[in-house]
Amino acid sequence: MNKFTVKLILFTVSILLIVTSVNYFGDAGDIFHEGKVAQIAKYLVEGYNVANVDNIDERDLQRNIIKLSKINPSVIVLVPCNIITFV
Repeated sequence: MNKFTVKLILFTVSILLIVTSVNYFGDAGDIFHEGKVAQIAKYLVEGYNVANVDNIDERDLQRNIIKLSKINPSVIVLVPCNIITFV
């Protein structure tokens, strides 16, 4: 192989390694490091308010709230919304 091919391969591998590591360790969507959504659901079920939460899966949050809730409802209606209100 010539020098250009070797440099191109090293450059490509280094860029892919940087992008992959930023996505894995940043993990804005909580895909690789679970627990943030379960902790938020626990706080909400206990009656605390949670603020400044970004980039979470709201379906997963609702699923965790239903699992942790002490109330056993006969019907559950899930609607898409940005604010979850407990009565």
